[in-house]
Amino acid sequence: LDLQIEHIHPQTPGDDWSGDGGDTQWRSLSSDEQARYRSLLHTLGNLTLLEASLNQSAGNKSFAAKAPHYSLSDVPETKAMADIPQWDADAIEQRTSDLTERFLEVWPRRSDTPTNEEDELQRVTELDKPNLRGYPEVFEYAEFNGEPWDSVHTSKQLFVRLVDELCAIDEAKLAASEYGRYVKAVPERWISYAQLANGKWLYTGLWHQYLLEVVQSLVTEFGLEDSVRVKLAPVQED
Repeated sequence: LDLQIEHIHPQTPGDDWSGDGGDTQWRSLSSDEQARYRSLLHTLGNLTLLEASLNQSAGNKSFAAKAPHYSLSDVPETKAMADIPQWDADAIEQRTSDLTERFLEVWPRRSDTPTNEEDELQRVTELDKPNLRGYPEVFEYAEFNGEPWDSVHTSKQLFVRLVDELCAIDEAKLAASEYGRYVKAVPERWISYAQLANGKWLYTGLWHQYLLEVVQSLVTEFGLEDSVRVKLAPVQED
């Protein structure tokens, strides 16, 4: 395939560009709103692969006008874009978060340091809250009571693994907690849910910044501050 990198929100939007079917046009956005789009322009969530011929015809059109071109693509990730109802700054940030987590699942980053070196670990309750527009916290691995959780690399994965553990420890206490409502017997829809070991479903469609807050709150409520630790992945230099 002759693929090119497509900017879903275009690099040079016209005054009538819209990400929501025409109700909100580029000219009607405030300078701060336009600046937010520009800051997200080249981030992972706003990029996809598109055949050269389709890319040329999609051009700088509104998102609704681009959707039919995406539907013709042979790239599954791009084809799925045609089903998204609107494309705004929040959608770009969410897709960036989702794709980052998927990449980490396929290509997990491993530590070269043995997992039994406790001084390399931090208590999860001591982690700083992520910046509102930052990316998901990335871990080399997590640890629970000395047991390494090698498949945990993001806040969402830590959330699911922790809730699994709390269900085994005291499911009734978890259900009565502030966040017990996220555990469902049956998912309300078949997206943003992870199945737990007990057969129930955990809603995970939360912003990654909030996910870390939920994890920290649950750890504190169950008195597990010294039990749940993580090793942060090294920061990549540009």
